[in-house]
Amino acid sequence: MRFVARLSLICNLAFLATIILRYQELQAKPGAAVGEALQIQPLVATMVILGYSAILVNCLVIVWVCIRLIQRKSLGAAWGWISAFLFLLAQLFYFFF
Repeated sequence: MRFVARLSLICNLAFLATIILRYQELQAKPGAAVGEALQIQPLVATMVILGYSAILVNCLVIVWVCIRLIQRKSLGAAWGWISAFLFLLAQLFYFFF
């Protein structure tokens, strides 16, 4: 559970970075070329992939927590699944509204 919770946290931080990068690109000068704001394209591409896959990882964490609750087993650190749940709500709002 710890590995998945940490992976979820990394993906959620990448999701926040992706939102910031998108906002920065939208605020760039109108005549600027696309992608001119940041010149580190492999890093940006990795952040975007991790950021958009965060919703799947968060769903995995929530399903795992539900299974552990049904089995009445220990959930481990609360920060992992609580942050995954909160980020999942934010991501659902971001993607669907």
